[in-house]
Amino acid sequence: MPRVEDISTSDPHQSSFAPAMDAMGLPIGAQLKLITNPLALIQLAKAWGELEQTCHIPPTVFQSYDWIKTWADIHLAPQSNQELFIVAGYMGDRLVYIMPLARSKRRGLRLLTWLSRPIAQYGDILCDKSIDPETWKDEERKVIKKP
Repeated sequence: MPRVEDISTSDPHQSSFAPAMDAMGLPIGAQLKLITNPLALIQLAKAWGELEQTCHIPPTVFQSYDWIKTWADIHLAPQSNQELFIVAGYMGDRLVYIMPLARSKRRGLRLLTWLSRPIAQYGDILCDKSIDPETWKDEERKVIKKP
């Protein structure tokens, strides 16, 4: 169930807004999801495009939904040793954070790399300018470490 952020108690005289945090360390109303299914990637198309327009740092073409989707269609075929592994962050129903990764196995170890490596070596998160990506790092690591 989505958590709702209550900003009614925030100080109107503060020069910057620091959202209330939940017990996990994310802003109240925030949640992280792991996308490993190519069909779920398709469902992100519109929200990913909207996030591209609201990022702190303008994304490169290599971070765009179109690039990632095309790369995944070609390189994440069922016979490959890589799988989709995208961490998606939401504030309520709005996508505000994307970390596009691929997971593979080599010599019994699971490896995470930026999705589209080694072809495009410009991996980075996409993060809406309204949030601080640093607040998401610890929870993101917990999602990544799950089997």
